[in-house]
Amino acid sequence: MAAADRPVEVEVVVYGSGLDLVLRGGSDTEITRLLESGARVLACANSLAGRDLTDDALVPGVEVVPAAVWHLTVRQHEGWSLVPVC
Repeated sequence: MAAADRPVEVEVVVYGSGLDLVLRGGSDTEITRLLESGARVLACANSLAGRDLTDDALVPGVEVVPAAVWHLTVRQHEGWSLVPVC
């Protein structure tokens, strides 16, 4: 990320109603820009399934994790910092 004084990895994990941010036809431009900056954008498979959606509904480049809560827990265990954005 450009503001960092050293390389950092950024992942944006969306779930529940946040899924709307990464659906095609929604915030495509903003999400594409975020992906182009080097961030990974990850959608929760459980949230997709709960809305009867598949990964085809996502903006290209958005990846899917089995469960957002699991992914975030693993990342914290690995030493990543969690910064919730509401």
